[in-house]
Amino acid sequence: MVTIAEAIQTALAHHQAGRLADAEQIYRQVLAADPRNAGALHLLGLVALQVGRHEAAIDHISRAIRLDGRSAVFHTNLAEAYRGMGRWDEAVRSYEQALTIEPQLAEAHNNLGTILQARGQLAAAVERYQTAIELKPAYADAHNNLGNAYQQQGDWTRAIACYEHAIGIAPTYAKAHYNLGVALGASGRFESACSSFNQAIAIQPQYAEAHYGLGLALHKSGRSDEAERAYRRSLELRPTAEAASSLGTLLQERGNPQASIELYCQALRLKPNYAEAHYNWGTALKDLDHQAEAADQYRRAIALKPAMADAHYNLGTVLQESGMLDAAADAYREAIRLNPAMELAHNNLGNIYKTKGDLPAAINCYERAIELHPTQVEAFNNLGAVLHQQGQLEATIACYQRALKAKPDCAEAYVNLGTALQAQGKRARAHAAYETSLRLRPESPEAHYNHALLLLSEGRLAEAWPGFAYRALCREYPKRDLGKPEWDGSPLEGQTLLLRAEQGFGDTLQFVRYVPRVKERGGNMILEVQPGLIPLLRASGFESLIGGGAPLPAFDVQASLLDLPRLFGTTIDTIPSVVPYLFPDAELVEKWRERLSALAGLKVGLAWQGNRAYAFDHNRSIPLAEFKSLAAIPGVQFYSLQKGDGREQLASVADELPIHDLADELDNETGAFMDTAAVMKVLDLVITSDTATAHLAGALGVPTWVALAAVPDWRWFLDRADCPWYPSMRLFRQQHMGDWSTSVGPIAKELARLASS
Repeated sequence: MVTIAEAIQTALAHHQAGRLADAEQIYRQVLAADPRNAGALHLLGLVALQVGRHEAAIDHISRAIRLDGRSAVFHTNLAEAYRGMGRWDEAVRSYEQALTIEPQLAEAHNNLGTILQARGQLAAAVERYQTAIELKPAYADAHNNLGNAYQQQGDWTRAIACYEHAIGIAPTYAKAHYNLGVALGASGRFESACSSFNQAIAIQPQYAEAHYGLGLALHKSGRSDEAERAYRRSLELRPTAEAASSLGTLLQERGNPQASIELYCQALRLKPNYAEAHYNWGTALKDLDHQAEAADQYRRAIALKPAMADAHYNLGTVLQESGMLDAAADAYREAIRLNPAMELAHNNLGNIYKTKGDLPAAINCYERAIELHPTQVEAFNNLGAVLHQQGQLEATIACYQRALKAKPDCAEAYVNLGTALQAQGKRARAHAAYETSLRLRPESPEAHYNHALLLLSEGRLAEAWPGFAYRALCREYPKRDLGKPEWDGSPLEGQTLLLRAEQGFGDTLQFVRYVPRVKERGGNMILEVQPGLIPLLRASGFESLIGGGAPLPAFDVQASLLDLPRLFGTTIDTIPSVVPYLFPDAELVEKWRERLSALAGLKVGLAWQGNRAYAFDHNRSIPLAEFKSLAAIPGVQFYSLQKGDGREQLASVADELPIHDLADELDNETGAFMDTAAVMKVLDLVITSDTATAHLAGALGVPTWVALAAVPDWRWFLDRADCPWYPSMRLFRQQHMGDWSTSVGPIAKELARLASS
C-alpha cells in the first residue's frame, strides 16, 4: 500500500515535469486521506497559483499556514498569490512574515522589492534587491530587477551595469538583454541597443517587445527600412498600441501621413485612452494641413495626459497658423510651464508678441530661447528682426553675427544681416552679405528680393528687376492661386490680362502709370485695385476696374502692377514720368478752390504719418512737432491732409503750429483720396513724409516736397534731390539717421524763400 509520503513524491514528480493536472489529482487524494497535511495543501495551492487560480491558491496556502506557520516558503507563495490579485498590502505582509522566519531568503527579498517598486517605493525596492544580491551574488533576477529600479530612477549608467551583470550570470536571459537594450537606447547608444535587442530575439524569436525595442533603436539610428520591418514583426507577434503608433510615426516621417493615420486609429482601437496616439494623429493631420482636426486631436491628447508639454506646444502651432493668436499664446505658456526648457515654445510665443506689437515681451522670449539653446539660429533671427524694428541697428547686426557664429552656413542669417547693414547705409557690406547668402542657397527668394531692393535703391534697375520678382516666393508674401499663367509682356493678341494691385495704396498709385503701356500690347485688360481707389482711378480715365475681393471675370493671363517695370525693362532713363496721370473730379476741385480761397497766403498741405501697422513706420513717419519751425514763416497757411493715424498729434502743436484740420471733410463719401486729390490741386505745395500721400501728390503733378529718412525706401533712390518717378517732386533727405531736423530744416529754408517770393 502506497504511503502518503510516497504519494506526495509521485505528485511532485508530475508537478516538476509540468503535468499539473496529474499532480493536483494526487494532492487531493492525499488531502482526502489526511485533511491536515500542510505540505499537500501548500502544493495544491502552488498548482492553483501556477494556473492563475489565485483565489484558490490563497485559500489552500492560507490553510497550510494555519496548520504550519513556520515555513517561509508557504508565506512567500501566499505573497505571490496576493500579488497576482493586486492585493499589495497582504502580499507585503506575507513576504515580511517569510523573512521573519528566514531572513536569509534571497528570493523573498527580491520579490518584495518588485512589489515595492510597483508601488513607487523605489528606494526601498533598491534596498531589497541589494540585500538579495548580497545573500545570493549569482542571482540574475535580482540584478535585472535592480537594473529596472535604477532605470525607473533615470540612472541609466547603474541600470546598464546591473543588466550586464545579470547577463554575465545567465547569458541566455532574454529579458535582461531586452532591458539592457532599453537602457542603452535611453542613453543614446542606439547601435549598442540594437545589438542587445537582437541578442534577446536570438534567444527568444517570438519576443514581441524586443522586436519593438529594436524598431525604436533602428528608427532613432536613421535606419528606417529596418525599423519598419521590426515594428511590423512586433505587431504580427503581439499587436500593441505602442508599436502601431511608432510605425505610424515612421511612415509619417517618410511622407505618408495618410497611412500613419490608419495606424494611429489601430493604436486607439487597441488602447482607447492612448494620449500619444492622439498626439501623433494630430501631427499627421497637421502635415496634411488639416489644422482644425489636428487641434482636436491635440486637445484629446491633452485631456488624457494634461502634462504632455509637446501636445500643448503643437496645439499652439496649429492655432497660431490659424490666426488664433491668444489661444496659441495660452498653449505655448502651458507648454513652458510644463517644460520650461522648451526653447521652441519660447520662440513661438515671442513671434506672437511680435505680431501683436509687444516688442519688449517678444525680446524676452527670444532671449530665453537663445539662453536655452545658444545654437538655435531661428531665435537669433527673430530677435534681430525685432531689434531692427526698434531701430537698434548695432544690436541687430550683433545678433545676426552671433547667429552666424552658431551656424556659419545659415543663408537666412546672411540675408537678415544684409538688411540691417543696408538700413545703416553700409551698402558694400550689405551686397557682400546677400551674395554670400546666395552662394549658400542660390534659390533663396528672400536673398534675391532683398538684394534687389538694394540694387533698386542704387538705381541699378535692370540688374534688380529679376530679383525683385522673387518677392512672390517669399514666406511673408500673401499667396493667391488664380490658376492662370503669368504674363511675360508679349503682345496679348486678343487675350484678356488681369492686372492686379499689390501691397499698399502708394504702390498702386505709383505703378498705374504703366497701364497705358500695357494697352499698347493689345488685347483686353481688367484692372483689380483696392475698392476705395476705384472712384479716383475712374475719374482719371482708367477702365475695366474691379475691386479686390470681388468675383473675377474670365481672363487668360495675369500680372501684378509691380511686375510691369520688369516686363517693360524700365531703367532710370525710361521711367514713365509724364504727370499728371491722376485727375480728381473737376467739380470737387472747384468746390475746394472756393472753400480755401477765403484765406490769403501760400497754401501748404501737410502729411506726416504713415500706417502704424507697417513694421518700419517709425523710420519714415515724422513727429508733427518736427515741423514747428515752419510756423515762423510769414504768409503761409497750413492745411492738414492727415487722416487716421497721426491726427491726434495736432492738439499737441496747436499753439505753436496753427494748422487747418481738413480730415473730417476728406474722402468720406467720394472714395479714397478723391477729396484729398482735389484739395492738392488747389494747394500751392504739399509737404509730406514717405506715405501714399506723396505718391498721390506726385501723380497729380502738384509741387511736392518729401522728407525722407537717411536710408529711405528703394523707390526714392539715393543722394538726389529730384525724383525720376515724379517731376514735380523734391526730396529732402536726413543727413544723420533719425535726425529729422536735417531734412525739415532745409524744407523750412526753402519754404521761407518760396513764401517771400
